[in-house]
Amino acid sequence: MVQRLQKLVSQLELLREKLSQEDVNQKLLRSLSPKWNTYAVVWRNKVDLDTMSIDDLYNNLKPWCHMMVLVDMTGVIRQRNDLIMHSWLSHLQVLTQREIAIRELRKKLEIVQKEKDGIQLNVDRFKNASKSLNKLIECQIDNCKKGLGYESYNAVLPPHTGKFMHSTPDLSFTGLDDFVNEPAVKNYKAKSSKKVSKVVRKNDDVPIIEE
Repeated sequence: MVQRLQKLVSQLELLREKLSQEDVNQKLLRSLSPKWNTYAVVWRNKVDLDTMSIDDLYNNLKPWCHMMVLVDMTGVIRQRNDLIMHSWLSHLQVLTQREIAIRELRKKLEIVQKEKDGIQLNVDRFKNASKSLNKLIECQIDNCKKGLGYESYNAVLPPHTGKFMHSTPDLSFTGLDDFVNEPAVKNYKAKSSKKVSKVVRKNDDVPIIEE
């Protein structure tokens, strides 16, 4: 800023325009920021304040310039740090929410896996029970066949080795009355061979013929 002011003063001097030190100081104060104006007012109210040139003013303000630059840089750094901190907190919040969501999904997955294992266990038990039931039914069927003699009828007899013959089962109706087995025969009387004459009546005009 001071260099620009010096450059403007030099250009005005080349144009043969003369500026008083007071004008230069006023222009310098106007070009400065409000913070610098505050410092300038404080210095102007000092008792031992003397008129100085721009170079002397620049040399006196140079340390303060560095200080103000540091203050401004500190503010910028603080704002940047705040921005970085806010971004980091936002990112941390997103990560936390993601971690919570992943944790909830894992819990749900474990519950579903347990339900699946329970269903598979019930299916295996049902299969085993079905197999046991089939075996029990087959065993009962075999026992029923044995009780009814089904296997004895269907069994193949071994070949006869002796003269003894196995008795065949008596399939006659022995429990019925005797008259059922007797032939039902009726006695009919013998017919005589004598012919019996028959009288045939015809019309009145025709004579009766005796045989």
